[in-house]
Amino acid sequence: MESYKNYKEMIDVEDIDAVVIVSPTGFHPEMTEYALNANKHVFCEKPLGLNMNEVDTMVRQLKMHPKKIFQLGFMRRFDSSYKHAKKIIDDGKIGKIIYIRAYGIDPISGMESFKKFATDNDSGGIFVDMCIHDIDLIRWYTHDDPVQVWL
Repeated sequence: MESYKNYKEMIDVEDIDAVVIVSPTGFHPEMTEYALNANKHVFCEKPLGLNMNEVDTMVRQLKMHPKKIFQLGFMRRFDSSYKHAKKIIDDGKIGKIIYIRAYGIDPISGMESFKKFATDNDSGGIFVDMCIHDIDLIRWYTHDDPVQVWL
């Protein structure tokens, strides 16, 4: 397979079934829509995007391609420790969840590179790009949407 500087050219030229999107967040909607319209399955890194209008358009595109597989990259659902917590919750061993506190323990030594990446790219930064994991876990654990969020 060749290397490309333009994702559209790659999708148009190569005989591929699926596309894996691991670009900065701001490009996710555009790239997903292009791949779907080229009849490709899509795995897209989280989150869906930065702008709700673009995300809404992306969701409409997904619905217009019901035979295409789309997966959003929430890998924590496949981590054994998170799966174990999910089983405990689903088995009713801790009762109804009414409050969840989530926090990251990313090393402070990486903070400068995180900030630089968010500033230099079309990214949601560490809060949007990483906090989405916590929101996904809350939804997965509780089968419900968060009611209130504090940062």
